[in-house]
Amino acid sequence: VTLRAPFETGAVDDPAGKNGLNALTALMIGRGGTAALTYEVLTTTLYPWAASIGTQADKEVTTVIGEVHRDHLEPFYEMFRDLIVAPRLDLADFERNRDYLTNAIVSTLRGNDDEELGKQTLNALLYEGHPYEATEMGTEQGLAAITIDDVRAFHAAHYTQDNLVIGVAG
Repeated sequence: VTLRAPFETGAVDDPAGKNGLNALTALMIGRGGTAALTYEVLTTTLYPWAASIGTQADKEVTTVIGEVHRDHLEPFYEMFRDLIVAPRLDLADFERNRDYLTNAIVSTLRGNDDEELGKQTLNALLYEGHPYEATEMGTEQGLAAITIDDVRAFHAAHYTQDNLVIGVAG
């Protein structure tokens, strides 16, 4: 069974100087814990089910994606829901996920992916002064400026029922 929870929020909603706030908030959902479960406990629980939860952050839409065998759907759904509604948003997960995004920009984008770097540079030139200017991952400077309180406030303002469309298949 695949669950998709797309939110009408993305990199275009990042405040000036905090490029990457949406991507970091999405990672805190997809690679973080719930109020009741740490990230480590959650991943240990999902592993024997061959289940996964992740996020896909884009310019205007961010999707939380979960996949699980139907035999484990009920307990999986509770975890999936809690990650969206009541994510842990703790400092350790914040630092780990911010480092992950920063490394993705510095090492992968700038260091190893010339084609994608070229595309992102073209976007920056074409959309100068527009929210599309920055990458979906944000910028090194933007990520460095983000605090855990910024993530908590962004989650509360943008990951809401009013911005959500639910899809279920399987």
